Amino acid sequence: MIKRKKQFAISAQIVLFFLLFAGCTHVYKAPVNLVKVDQQREKIPLTVGLQLSDELRNAKWEKHVMGDTFVLPLGDALTQNAEAVSRHVFSEVAVTQGTNNEATGGVEAVLTPKMVVAEWTWGATAFGASILSVMLEWKMEDLNGNIIWIDTVKGEDKENTGNIFTHKSNAKKQIEACITDLFQNSFEALSSSVEIMEFAKKKGGG
Repeated sequence: MIKRKKQFAISAQIVLFFLLFAGCTHVYKAPVNLVKVDQQREKIPLTVGLQLSDELRNAKWEKHVMGDTFVLPLGDALTQNAEAVSRHVFSEVAVTQGTNNEATGGVEAVLTPKMVVAEWTWGATAFGASILSVMLEWKMEDLNGNIIWIDTVKGEDKENTGNIFTHKSNAKKQIEACITDLFQNSFEALSSSVEIMEFAKKKGGG
């Protein structure tokens, strides 16, 4: 009997949560503050053209539940941190926008970040695990379009889903932690790439 009451209470909480947002579009905000990385690490001596596509600028996570729409725009956080991390890794960075892959003068390689997937699952109860993960592909090509290096990096965070009063604040912390994890991992992947460092040496750097 107690177990049945507990299950009913859990189900009622889930229904109440979605009824409060029924027919609404609920938009979360991704922090645009720049992720902190190891600024003492020596930069790779390479002039890179950073390709920030329209697809990346418009990246988002979206979910439809019981007539509600939940949206997490990610474009600003991804593009601003991609540029910041690239500037921490390489000696020179020139940013290009859109889908045009033409490198600007003096660029020795083209670096393109692309969001592969964003997933956000919520627990069935307030104390159930909410898991947010974002995967970003980084690809570096020479000026002839040959791939120098490619890797996929993941950022993830787990928090309690929260109830109707705590969900928003929990989500805010989770989004920030996920973005931080994503770009700290991106910094490590870029700055430790043997292929990129060997290419830089061939171009005369280092």
